[in-house]
Amino acid sequence: MKQNKSQLTGTGKVFSFTFLQFFKNKGNIFSMIFLLLLTLASVPVMTLIGGGSTKKAEHSEIQNVYYVNETGIPITEQLIQELIGDDPYFANAVFIPADGITENMTDFDVCVVFDVQEATEELPGGYGISLTTTLEPAVSDEDLEMLQSFMTDVFDNARLSALNITDDQLAVLMSGWNVETEDLSEYLNPEDENKWSTQYFIQLAYAIIVMMVSIFSVSYIARAVVEEKSSKLVELLMVSVKPLALIVGKILAALAYVIVLFGMLIAGYGISYYVTGLFLDVSATGNLFSQIGFSTDLLQAGPFLILAILISLLLGFLTFAIIAGLSASGCSTTEDMQSAMSASTFLIMAGYLVSIFAGSADIPIVNQIVSLIPVISVYCAPVNFIMGNIGPVILILSWILQIVVIVLLALFCARIYENLLMYRGNRVKLTQMISMAKEPRARKEEN
Repeated sequence: MKQNKSQLTGTGKVFSFTFLQFFKNKGNIFSMIFLLLLTLASVPVMTLIGGGSTKKAEHSEIQNVYYVNETGIPITEQLIQELIGDDPYFANAVFIPADGITENMTDFDVCVVFDVQEATEELPGGYGISLTTTLEPAVSDEDLEMLQSFMTDVFDNARLSALNITDDQLAVLMSGWNVETEDLSEYLNPEDENKWSTQYFIQLAYAIIVMMVSIFSVSYIARAVVEEKSSKLVELLMVSVKPLALIVGKILAALAYVIVLFGMLIAGYGISYYVTGLFLDVSATGNLFSQIGFSTDLLQAGPFLILAILISLLLGFLTFAIIAGLSASGCSTTEDMQSAMSASTFLIMAGYLVSIFAGSADIPIVNQIVSLIPVISVYCAPVNFIMGNIGPVILILSWILQIVVIVLLALFCARIYENLLMYRGNRVKLTQMISMAKEPRARKEEN
């Protein structure tokens, strides 16, 4: 135990040094600024592409609305106030019944005269509607459109009230159609189709998050190891720090850096959403998750759900990070860095693809198997737990198996990492690393 503790002596120094180096690196600074700008521009760009309009004011600037009713259908003040209660946009406006348009209506008021007429030869069987506005101050086009829509609803409700139609009859009359095509199994089990679509989108979103976090972390760890080897800085660090402390410190520093990076991006998105909402209607962007089938009700399963996601992310990060550190330590130059990342990247992409296929299949036995296989369980176990496909026992068992893999990788890393750090030459492949680990320690000391 004492020896194991001594192997980790200096981890804090490596962590602080590597963490600061990440923020001092010009490439990292450029990528952080680029990602932040991209995040800040995401909401306004998505809103404009989606046809977002200028944000509607809380209340209309129209002060008075004179409505002229030339039909035999009564429009009551009570009906107008009921509709204003549903949409308070015209709550500050005064609705005044009038017999016709007079000059004194427009002397001092920001007003609109809304005139409903009986059917004419030009509109047989219908009604004529006209709006007359003041010139100074002018009424905005948006207010006119909103008023036209509002008063049209008032008149439609007045027509229905004149026929003594009840609320239930009105609901039947105004109900629309929803046409779907489905097979017999979907018809007999409609809840399965809803669950499938929800699980698929949650699996996709979660897998993308795991993949992004893992790839970011792997690239930072590999670059840090290779750059220190090529600059021979690692030789100075090893004077006071053990090899195992070096890799552990770098892994923790990369984890902290990625957390800061993604926290900054989340904050940037929040700022973008808030600022854009001051000028544009961002309701469509805000409802994006609900439109694809994601509901906030899924997040109300208690703190264990959040803990399950965080633990799975952490275990996956440690697995990929150790592999990346080992691969990078077998490289002597920065030109080999891309090849050093290939093993970790392959595992990350393999887990991602398998999780997507497994989530779309939604077969009970497959859900249990992929939740137990290390690496793949990082992607699948939390989602299957959220959807109720597995219980807490299988989830915890998947963590235990993942921890076993991490411990074995750590022991493997401790066995050969010192020799790899001092190695100079062609890139060491996995088979060579395994051969190095099999060598007796006494023979290594003699060499």
